[in-house]
Amino acid sequence: MPKPFRRNYSLRSIGSTRREKLEQYLAGQVSHHRLADPRVQQRLASYQEYRPEVDLSQPRRTSHALYWYNLHIVLVNEARYREIRDEVLVALRDMICRAADGKGHWLSRAAIVPDHMHLTLGCKLEESPEQVVLGYMNNLAYACGMKPVFRFSYYVGTFSEYDLGVIPRV
Repeated sequence: MPKPFRRNYSLRSIGSTRREKLEQYLAGQVSHHRLADPRVQQRLASYQEYRPEVDLSQPRRTSHALYWYNLHIVLVNEARYREIRDEVLVALRDMICRAADGKGHWLSRAAIVPDHMHLTLGCKLEESPEQVVLGYMNNLAYACGMKPVFRFSYYVGTFSEYDLGVIPRV
């Protein structure tokens, strides 16, 4: 006898751009934001985090769900201050990685440039985008001695293998 309702479902985030295009955009951030001193430009390249083993096109599972929940996060430095000190950039990159690992997020990329940063990551189903972003903002503030490094705002958007074009227009 068939059951009329099962507790299994599938959920997919979509956004204004597709995953592949967004990942390429983050990979090009250092060359897109050129600096006058080529030595600083070269140092910035070493602070980029890329985890090729993290494939955000693949679904994650719970006991009742198959889901793709990916976020693109952008944090901008307060007053667009351009940070180029090695010790600060290392602390930011390392904290992003520790926070992602500690929270069980699937960090694909962290693109760190002097006045802002981008993250692409897969999140847990029960987390709101706001919870995710504020968690990273708090961890990064801690890494910088609890100073107001970032603006008190952020950008967060969802993305996947599909863009908004898959939604039929009525």
